[in-house]
Amino acid sequence: MVADLNTENHQPDIAGYQPPTGHSMDQPTEEQQQAMGVPVNQRQNAFHALGTDVSDMSVDQALEHANMRNWNVRTIPHSQIVELEDGTTTEVRIPNMNTVLRTNPFNGRPEALGAVGNRWTPFQNEQVAGLCQNLNGMAGLKPASYGVMGNGRKTFMSMKFPEGFEFQSPRGTVDVTDLYLTVFNSHDGFGSLSANITPVRPFCCNQQRSAESMATTRWLLRHTGESEIRIAQLEQMLNESLEYHDKYRQATEAQIEYELDQDAVLRELNQLLHANDLDLTERQREIRQDTVATIRGIYDGSETVAPFHGTAYGLLNAITEYTDHYMGIRVPDGRNEREVRALRTLNNEDLDRLKQRAFTQLLPADAKVLV
Repeated sequence: MVADLNTENHQPDIAGYQPPTGHSMDQPTEEQQQAMGVPVNQRQNAFHALGTDVSDMSVDQALEHANMRNWNVRTIPHSQIVELEDGTTTEVRIPNMNTVLRTNPFNGRPEALGAVGNRWTPFQNEQVAGLCQNLNGMAGLKPASYGVMGNGRKTFMSMKFPEGFEFQSPRGTVDVTDLYLTVFNSHDGFGSLSANITPVRPFCCNQQRSAESMATTRWLLRHTGESEIRIAQLEQMLNESLEYHDKYRQATEAQIEYELDQDAVLRELNQLLHANDLDLTERQREIRQDTVATIRGIYDGSETVAPFHGTAYGLLNAITEYTDHYMGIRVPDGRNEREVRALRTLNNEDLDRLKQRAFTQLLPADAKVLV
């Protein structure tokens, strides 16, 4: 569920899953298969892959270490210099539009981040850090990863809750899931100041997504420096995060107790991926059946799934391990796969919906009241 702290609450549509444009559900390539062989303890979660590790730092130190201080994001009138037929030039301004500039932290030069309407106002990185400092003081959240995306157009500051979850597997081992609250900011006019909660299993670096209807997990924040309004927003976030914490624990424990044999695993995957739908073409059915087979291979063979093999929670982790680390991806020239894969994990709404549907589908009947 999304809490819009600026406008009225709304809940996104959780439509049937469709493979994202530009991403394949085919079997992994040879290069991807080699990447899968990398020990899981060398993986990074998406926030660490995209950002700077600022663990064990204060909020102020983290801002400095991530080169996010003194950007001085500002606007100037949006204009172009146009050459006339006589060889002279003139400045042409676009009415009611501004260019967003920042000061590059490495060379001190101004650089453009985007074009916005004349009512748009920036929210500085230092102001976001102020929110994080409040979260630290109110609930003990500590910096984890601070990151810059799109050459400064977007930023995130990820804070780790002091307490996550410990779940006991059927084999008697204790499995840890950490909980993060991340504040996202946009300096190009595309996107609101927002925050969300994300559970991450350190063992496999899978990012979980619970059902949106279970509890509020995302918030849209006002661009305001007024301390009383800001504190009220943060208190609402923290109160609602406690509700999420409790329901997520109950749901996960129910999934751990929900036993699945191999026939049930196949049924659940076919249902989740619509692998046997009658209106599929032969090629579509082949691709989806290949994906089912790949996830079953992860479920049966991954060391990160092994402690929960035979349970709905084990299958859920096989699905998220597939989407986050195995699923085919196209890497543009000049980009690296880890970065592109991490961006997809953070930003792709289709995969978010798939994870949400898997989470809900794999709850036993008596636990579906939680969602």
